[in-house]
Amino acid sequence: MLHGVVSADGERALFCHARTGTSVADAPVRLRLPGLTADAAYRVALTPELTPHTPIPGPLATTGITTTGRVLGVLGLAVPRLAPGDALLLDVERLRRGRRKGART
Repeated sequence: MLHGVVSADGERALFCHARTGTSVADAPVRLRLPGLTADAAYRVALTPELTPHTPIPGPLATTGITTTGRVLGVLGLAVPRLAPGDALLLDVERLRRGRRKGART
């Protein structure tokens, strides 16, 4: 289950992904984050206030990732399937032009 809120100006968003039940599927899930500005760059990171019990590999758990609102809204963000009763909180921040935190060169 995914729910969240995007600020009126599109600068910030907060999304919560929670798993409330069990299933036989164990494949990663894609979280599509709606409401973001398609052509804007965003940094997505886990919030330190709610750390999931399920291990989250890669940069999402450490430095965060940078991509566009279009990618987040259409393709989504791949995350491992959480354990039942587990949740993660995603902090989404729009980056100013010319300044892409965590971008690789």
